[in-house]
Amino acid sequence: MSEEKKINDQQESGSPEQLSLNDDRRVKVLSPGTLVAKRFFRNRLAVVGLTILAVMFIFSFIGGLISPYGQDEVFYRDDIQLKEYAAMSKNTEYRYLVADGQEFGTILQAQLTLHMGKDDSFSYKGVTYDVTEEGDSLYSVSSGGRLLAIAYKDIISSNDPSQKFGFSFSFNALKAHANGEAEFTANGKTYTLDEDSVMLNGEEIAYISRFVIQSKVSGTVISKDFKERVQQAVENGETKYTYVNDAGQEREIKLEYNPAKYQWSIKEGTSTRVFDVRRPRVADDRLHRRHHLRGARRGARRRLRLLRRLGR
Repeated sequence: MSEEKKINDQQESGSPEQLSLNDDRRVKVLSPGTLVAKRFFRNRLAVVGLTILAVMFIFSFIGGLISPYGQDEVFYRDDIQLKEYAAMSKNTEYRYLVADGQEFGTILQAQLTLHMGKDDSFSYKGVTYDVTEEGDSLYSVSSGGRLLAIAYKDIISSNDPSQKFGFSFSFNALKAHANGEAEFTANGKTYTLDEDSVMLNGEEIAYISRFVIQSKVSGTVISKDFKERVQQAVENGETKYTYVNDAGQEREIKLEYNPAKYQWSIKEGTSTRVFDVRRPRVADDRLHRRHHLRGARRGARRRLRLLRRLGR
């Protein structure tokens, strides 16, 4: 009764209870969860990892509200892509065209090449061949009054790819062109020459040029205007120019010379939509530059401290 009275007196007076050293009430019992939490928060790496996971989890929900770009937003840009359109070469060697019903093989062609511009005639296997200079880079060879073949450098290109010109037309057209004549007659028809164009009844049917252009795109017919513009660019030393086609569309043309093939590669630029990476905003650029400067300053301070240590 005396001990109970003593405890009651202490509680009424408000003074703390004095516990003995072997009293079980002096030991604070912690739950297993509390022990795990205490050990976890004592580990700094564990706390940092938890923080990172929490930030990632929260950002997965609110990131779309902060990001300036949409989740399914795709950016494009118009880019000029160059594709090989045609190839052009300048004819620097003589070509040969044999008259209808005549024979003038490769051996005779080689003999003609040796004597052109030097001799008026040559003999081969007991036969005499007469060589006549018809004009600039144009020669004819005949034997016994019969015209056998011609050697030429200028090339006749038909506006209609399916149309082929015979020997009479080709010879008279090249001869008139080489001598600056205004017209010529072939196969009973009279043709006129307008600079490099061959006209029939006021309509252009062919043109004469020393440049040869071959299309690299199947089914594409290269117009005379395009060929003349390419030739002009080559003569002026241009490597790039803008061309307006028949449909009124502008095309960027690039010329590249291949010395191994002695020809120009003609590439046409077409506008193509391609994926683009969104450029950072101005604020992001400034922030990036600021971080870059801070990193550079830290690196300079580290190098300075290292030099001081070495100096000691």
